[in-house]
Amino acid sequence: MARYATGTENTFTLFSTYCVLKFNSKFQGPILKTKLLAALIGFMLMLSGCSDSGETASPAGVLESIALTPANPSLPAGLTQQLTATGTYSNGTSVDITSAISSWSSDTNSSATINSAGLVSSVAVGSAVMTASLDGISAATTVTVTDALLESIALTPANPSLAAGIPQQLIATGTYS
Repeated sequence: MARYATGTENTFTLFSTYCVLKFNSKFQGPILKTKLLAALIGFMLMLSGCSDSGETASPAGVLESIALTPANPSLPAGLTQQLTATGTYSNGTSVDITSAISSWSSDTNSSATINSAGLVSSVAVGSAVMTASLDGISAATTVTVTDALLESIALTPANPSLAAGIPQQLIATGTYS
């Protein structure tokens, strides 16, 4: 943040290929050089794709929509699933914005939760709507949590050697997802 003797403040925040340019007040300084410098900085940021509206901008567009993938995933209880957020911009470009999402949320944490990076953790059988938001634009997908799935069965002992007529106890162990 730049604070001038006249009380004028300017906040410039830049990150990755996205940026936000926010002017907190008008340039009303008595010194022409300050106004020229501020205009030059604003012009350079505009050329780099920044927006003074506070919206996230790609090098040549404003975020218009978000899509989440995979769409409506189903996963067994106890597993995780990474969601990916793709932003579509006013210039027609689509960019992975997963790490730029400002808010991830679940409407039913008892079924599935989601962390700040978009990683879904399934908790119990049911469903939960996961929502991603950035710059007032949101997208949602429904995660369905199923019972754990049987993946394999192992018998022990593995190759028993028995005399005729002698019983042998076998133990079956199931491995679930």
